[in-house]
Amino acid sequence: MFFFKAGLKSNDLGSLSPELFHFFPSPALSRLSNDVFKSFNNDQLQNLNIEQIKTIPNSLLNSLNDKQMAILNQILYPYKSSG
Repeated sequence: MFFFKAGLKSNDLGSLSPELFHFFPSPALSRLSNDVFKSFNNDQLQNLNIEQIKTIPNSLLNSLNDKQMAILNQILYPYKSSG
């Protein structure tokens, strides 16, 4: 957890494999800055799990663009139809 508070920058995330995002501790995700959180790419977001997403505060979720939010909503509500 201290690693994330100790200077993780948005460009640091680009070097991380999307498969690793499934293992990020939920408390660490909830403490990321808006800039770092919104820099997650689509593949990285798709590897978050429901429990991780549930711990992300609204202030961070509000920093995401529409496509990023659609990815998280698909994970949270996989059976909800878009039509």
